[in-house]
Amino acid sequence: MVSKALGSYTYEKSPVKFAAVFITDPDQAEPVGVQLSGELAKVSFANLLQLVRSGGLAGKITISQGARLGAILIDGGLPVHAEVEGLVGKEAIFEFFLWKSGTFSFTEGIAAAGGRTIFLNTAGDTYDTFDRLLKDGLAYLEAKQYLDELGVGPDSVLKVVEDKDRGDYARKLMTNPGLERIDGVRSVSESLSHLSLSGRELTLIIADWFAGGLVQLARMPGSENSVELPEWVVARLKQDNQDLAKAIVDMVIWVDRVKCWMYQTDADFMRIINSLKTEQAAAGQANLQDTARAGTSAGSISVSNAGSNTGSSTGASTGASTGASAGASAGSSTGANTTANKSSNSGTASSVSAYGGAAGDVTAPAKPPI
Repeated sequence: MVSKALGSYTYEKSPVKFAAVFITDPDQAEPVGVQLSGELAKVSFANLLQLVRSGGLAGKITISQGARLGAILIDGGLPVHAEVEGLVGKEAIFEFFLWKSGTFSFTEGIAAAGGRTIFLNTAGDTYDTFDRLLKDGLAYLEAKQYLDELGVGPDSVLKVVEDKDRGDYARKLMTNPGLERIDGVRSVSESLSHLSLSGRELTLIIADWFAGGLVQLARMPGSENSVELPEWVVARLKQDNQDLAKAIVDMVIWVDRVKCWMYQTDADFMRIINSLKTEQAAAGQANLQDTARAGTSAGSISVSNAGSNTGSSTGASTGASTGASAGASAGSSTGANTTANKSSNSGTASSVSAYGGAAGDVTAPAKPPI
């Protein structure tokens, strides 16, 4: 797609956006202000260099990947200086070959005369050429990917593969400097520290040793805690980030955040439950107190009623007993007196009878005449 606005032409063709701004002064026909921008996921770094080289451009390439930032100065289509994360010159260029994601932008301008750290020859029969730079960068990328698949890095511990032919083993040591220091105990970076190798050189050497069957993994730092991830897990992690280590780190951070949210939720839930339990306990205590008060009142009433009933019964029994005793005593006394009187009368009659028998018949005196 081509769009024109205010004396400029913008060519937008995925994955690279190209813009050329033209001066409207008729005396100047040369375009200035050429700009390129895009994503490394769609345009590799090698293709970006070739694009700039084919145009013979001069200016600055800025590349960013998250917090990482680097820059390359271009003159005549060739890189003349580069820097990123402490690396300068060709080593910085080689580091950019490993960037699979990020964004880039090129702004045309005149490269600074000073500070040149990369010197490339334009003749095809010399070593330091643009084509050679591309080949070395792509070889570095291939070796790094190979070691990543094996799970090998600078902190890996290697051991030399045993060879029964001692003569052949000696030749291998002579043709591979540093191999004699691989002891299966120290990391590979520690074992080869005396050689003062760059990261790219160390990667190429280790990859060459593995490809030739000279070394193998002895152990990885923390390998006792390592696990073999299923292929589908690896594939899923790489959907978020092609760098598996970073994908795992991101996943752990996300899981920790979820755990924090869950812990907070659990704490709030337990706080609510404890509050409800406290309210229920208080309500239960109040019910127990009410029940106890009701039981005390009922007990007092029962005891009072029982006392009254007992007193009445006791009084009645006592009265009945007393009355019965009194009646019995009175009856006995009356009966005795009656019997005594009857006995007395009987004695008198007997006496009269006795006297009559002795004197003969006794006649009662006649009732005097009126």
